[in-house]
Amino acid sequence: MELGVLRRSMRTARRKSYGGPSVLECADRPVPKTAADQILVKIAYSTVNRTDLGFLYGRPLLTRVFSGLRRPGCPVLGCEFSGVVEEVGADVRDFAVGERVFGYDDRGRGFGGHAEYKTISSTGMVTTVPAGVSFARAAASTEGAHYALSIAEKVTIGPGERVLVHGATGAIGSAMVQLLIARDVEVTATSPTEHLETVAAFGPAQLIDWRTTPLDSLAQEYDYFFDAVGKSSFAVARRVLKPGGTYISSELGAGAQHLWLSMINPIQRMVTKRSIIFPIPSRAPKLLAEIRHGLQSGAFKPLLDREYPLRDTAEAFEYVQTGRKLGNVLIRVAPPAGGPPAE
Repeated sequence: MELGVLRRSMRTARRKSYGGPSVLECADRPVPKTAADQILVKIAYSTVNRTDLGFLYGRPLLTRVFSGLRRPGCPVLGCEFSGVVEEVGADVRDFAVGERVFGYDDRGRGFGGHAEYKTISSTGMVTTVPAGVSFARAAASTEGAHYALSIAEKVTIGPGERVLVHGATGAIGSAMVQLLIARDVEVTATSPTEHLETVAAFGPAQLIDWRTTPLDSLAQEYDYFFDAVGKSSFAVARRVLKPGGTYISSELGAGAQHLWLSMINPIQRMVTKRSIIFPIPSRAPKLLAEIRHGLQSGAFKPLLDREYPLRDTAEAFEYVQTGRKLGNVLIRVAPPAGGPPAE
């Protein structure tokens, strides 16, 4: 018997227009139908992150090309999720009903984690949760980490080269520090004073308090400068990078400077002797495989801030947009009883 016969509706946090958290409302929607190549996941946890926030407002405007020009094509946000496979399509061979899964879906008309059920292609960014890993950790493991790995994939970091990660307390930065260390890279991480102890637990070779030590006062000793919060600039990076070094930011920067400077990189590099790259995020399966391996080995533990029930999703967005979150903010949808506890 199909799930649609047993249950026709689900609880969601949805919106009908672009705007701030106030446009969100809790409402019932039909349970999505499972296509032949899809799996239906009963959601345990999701998150609210900067990708969700951008699509909530429809900013930058370029995102509306994918999500709908005037009205959002994805009424239910939540690009990260974890849960249990409830149903599999006729052509699916890699998943079975009852399996614990997690994944990432930031397609313009995808998302869907802020609901009791969502569908996703079995060949998309979805895989099984490793044994011993909680639904909460798994749900918070993909958005920041896939951005971090997309940045790292743009360059080839050789033995003995040094990397500066600015913003190690965010979802991207905290994932980047841990995943680069797992690759045996020498990492220097930055953090505000109040979170130094948290970042130190990741094991960076050096830790810098950016509140007391301006980045442009550092010596020219880094081969790569990864700006995980987009709050620095190429002008600052040039002062701390060795000749031949590379700056990569996760944000466009003031006046979209990181984008246009990267477009003229071959020319500006002749003057500055340093490169700038603006990374386009990848959905390559190998990224999810590396994330899963990190979770399984314990080398990667997503940093968790706080948790909100589904009915308070708007409040979670309000908190995230303050810019004060530490790592990841969870949305508790319907975690099943048993299994590893939510840490």
